[in-house]
Amino acid sequence: MVRLKTTFQIHTGDQALAQNTVFHQVIKLIPRSEFQSCVSKNNGDKGVRSLDCWTWFGSLLFGQLTGHDSIRAIERVFSTQDGQFKNLV
Repeated sequence: MVRLKTTFQIHTGDQALAQNTVFHQVIKLIPRSEFQSCVSKNNGDKGVRSLDCWTWFGSLLFGQLTGHDSIRAIERVFSTQDGQFKNLV
């Protein structure tokens, strides 16, 4: 069983340098190189226009962790945050 911490920030003076979320901790458990080798082996990114497999996977994982029940709901979260999730995955 993997134990996940809640969100925390690292502070130096007035500035927060980093923020580790539960999502970040979960996504770190998936080796990106292995994921990418599976994608390459199965031509998963062939013909991709906007979202590659890793970004799509990260979006769906985010949806699962936040309890969203549709792609449209996940899209609404990302669109209302004004780029806050730009580098989430």
